[in-house]
Amino acid sequence: MEKKSNRTNSRAFTALVRFSEAIGIVHNNYDYEFISSLSFTPQEKACIISVMKELEKGGTAYSTVHNFIIYFDKKRVRELKNLTKNHPEDVLVIIKAFLEKPSQNWAFLLSKAFNWAACSIKEAQPHITLIIEVGQLLEHRLGIEIRESIEKSTISRFSRTIIIGAIKSLVDDTKYTKYLSDLLSSVYTSIEGKEYFSSLVHTNSEPHILLYIHTVHALFKKSIFHRLNSLSALSINAIKKIITQQSNRILVKKTQKSPNAVDKNELPTEASNRTKSPRVLKSFLHFLEVAFKSNWLSPIHIKVVSKLLYNLFIKNNNTRALGALSYTLEFLEEEKSITLINMAMVHISSLLEKNGKDSLKNREYLIILHNISTENNIQMIGMSGIYKILEMQNTPRHITISVISRAVKNPHILPSLFEEIINMSVHASVIIQALHQAKVQIPSGMLQQYTLILQNKNAYKWIRAEEYSNCIIDILPNDKKELISYTLFKWAVAEITNQEGHNYLCSLIASCSQYVADYSALKEAFCSLYTQLEQSVSCPMIFTACKAILHKALCIGQDFINSSIFAKAVYRLPNWINEAHSSALPNIYRLALTMHGYSRGWKAWDTVLFSMLKRLSAYAYNKRTEEFLLIKTLCHYRNIERSIKIIDRYVDNPKMAKYNAIAIHAFSAGGYTKDVFVYLNSKYHHTQNLENRAAILKLLILILKASTKAKHSYSGYLPFFTALIEDSLKSSNIWVIKGALSMSNYLIQNCYGSTDGYKLCVHILNRIFPLVLNKSIEKEILAVITAATRTLTIEFTSSYLNQGLSHPDKRVRTTYRKIYTHINQTIMPEHSPGAPNPLEVTSFLYEQPILKKKQ
Repeated sequence: MEKKSNRTNSRAFTALVRFSEAIGIVHNNYDYEFISSLSFTPQEKACIISVMKELEKGGTAYSTVHNFIIYFDKKRVRELKNLTKNHPEDVLVIIKAFLEKPSQNWAFLLSKAFNWAACSIKEAQPHITLIIEVGQLLEHRLGIEIRESIEKSTISRFSRTIIIGAIKSLVDDTKYTKYLSDLLSSVYTSIEGKEYFSSLVHTNSEPHILLYIHTVHALFKKSIFHRLNSLSALSINAIKKIITQQSNRILVKKTQKSPNAVDKNELPTEASNRTKSPRVLKSFLHFLEVAFKSNWLSPIHIKVVSKLLYNLFIKNNNTRALGALSYTLEFLEEEKSITLINMAMVHISSLLEKNGKDSLKNREYLIILHNISTENNIQMIGMSGIYKILEMQNTPRHITISVISRAVKNPHILPSLFEEIINMSVHASVIIQALHQAKVQIPSGMLQQYTLILQNKNAYKWIRAEEYSNCIIDILPNDKKELISYTLFKWAVAEITNQEGHNYLCSLIASCSQYVADYSALKEAFCSLYTQLEQSVSCPMIFTACKAILHKALCIGQDFINSSIFAKAVYRLPNWINEAHSSALPNIYRLALTMHGYSRGWKAWDTVLFSMLKRLSAYAYNKRTEEFLLIKTLCHYRNIERSIKIIDRYVDNPKMAKYNAIAIHAFSAGGYTKDVFVYLNSKYHHTQNLENRAAILKLLILILKASTKAKHSYSGYLPFFTALIEDSLKSSNIWVIKGALSMSNYLIQNCYGSTDGYKLCVHILNRIFPLVLNKSIEKEILAVITAATRTLTIEFTSSYLNQGLSHPDKRVRTTYRKIYTHINQTIMPEHSPGAPNPLEVTSFLYEQPILKKKQ
């Protein structure tokens, strides 16, 4: 018999020891030697050692800490997820310790672990507190947006009573206010939630009032509060109390001789609140500004609040109050409105002089000016204020242009702004757009100077005409516009051979061509641009200029179509498509659409289509209008077969499906649905890759939607879809099955009305009911059954449900009961009230299933 000291512990004993360590019964000393073998940087290793020391003092199980660090280092996501689900409380404590001195490289895995732990933790008030504390650290230290996931995980797992208890425990710490407001707005519909929400405003505590304000904001964002119920949901007395209380607090601060003086009868908490910055007022004014802008409040609310904000601004010159008040000037009395605007303009003028051009406050001042300024009062900020606005950085350009457009209407300011254009200032582009928006034209005295600066060789350096080329010409006087446009047009065409400023010159040509009536000049310009394209296709704006010239030339006469240069351009389009950068393709396709409208039937367009299909993956994915329209237009019976063969390479690669989809969609919209169906059916049955099959099913669904939208009938292809769905439902790949169910759902909704459609619906129901026990496709199956119930009547579907509700297996009964409940809740409300329930199941089948075997 072996000595006791040499015996090996059994697996049961070892498991018991590990379990005891995990729950804290047995404490095991931490081992720090394994850290040296990790792949962290020396600085990160030092942080991890300090984290482990803190966790050891806190009594966290060593095995959990060790495994977490190992999985974290090796990026073993699956093991980390399992560990988090088994020990969510410990993992949250570990994450909290890691966030004391975090590294940005840890952000992804820490956020993942936090989400897993928050969704697995047990229901208890301290656990909600821990989730909020860790979430706040994640957002504050690593900049991860975590509020939405905190709300979802907490609301789905914890009762309302526990949530409100956690809110009460954390309400005094204002750094958690925005997280608590999300939770309180989610439980507001309960009785406890409404009672606690109403009690917040009756206290004089700053954290409670701050939580009240944030919760009101969240309730409006979730549409629980809105304009129609705001009068009853949001108390006017509460608004008055908050604004009055905060206004008085500001006055008290101003009248105090010493900031450290404390009243003898004043509580310590009140003294601390008195010395803090008015965060409550800032938050409330921000809410009011958003509410006025979004039209959340009722007119009664706005009238009351406008008066309070007016008094607040008059007494304290509060800029935030002015920002909120600038949206509600029409609710003030005329005298007060005039007084407010005059004071506001003077106040904003002084603020603009103090702040730099990159100040964060500039956006706020600019929005106020946008709301209250007019062409008459804008001069109150002076030319120095106008220049400050032009020099502002990181401000919305459209708001800046809107404010300057009012300034250019003022005769005292306009000459100075014209001088900025003549002097080729960096602000000239904004001023030109403001002139265009205000519909102000260049005065005759400055017309020659304006024309000369547009013809300056260095104009492209200070003016980005490609963004607003029409504005440059539209601000010319109407009686001189054609003559000056022709002069600028001829100059730009002559200068296009230079190596610099192509974007500017082409933009100028495009904007001037609409006013040129000389056919020979237009044709000469098109030839010049064609010559330039033969040398290089690097400038996308050349194609835009060609399109503008072509459009104007065709408006004058149809002779341009018969010219040799037009034919050359059509035959050169495939080369330009192949050689051009992807950013130039939209411009080329717009030109091709215009040219194709006057040259339909040319065989050269087949080559254009093939070139387009070969460059599908190079096109910018968010700009597909021109490509779709051109492919749809160029589809023809003689090129459809070869076109399908070209896009065949995209079908074999699921990652390229998004590029393939646009071409398939265009073919179907062009009337070649049958060819696409035959091709994809053949492709589906010949490919063995399940991912490719799933991608093909997605394409087929897209074609069905496109055909339905184009009102093309595909009832003749229902047998083809029946066989395809039947084959797909037998697949072992979950995505293939989901694709087949999505297709079934769409066909049931859109194909019913014929004998074949009825047979298809019944056949689909017969095929999917054996799959109802598969939980991974539960959502898709419920959608198909719901669609079939609406199509085939409830009585027909109930014949399937009765069998499952009386099944001996409890799992089958539970699944069918869920389907029954879903249909009863979604379909039955659509029936007329008082009508008999065709889905009604006898209590014997529903509650007492047959479990006894025959004797």
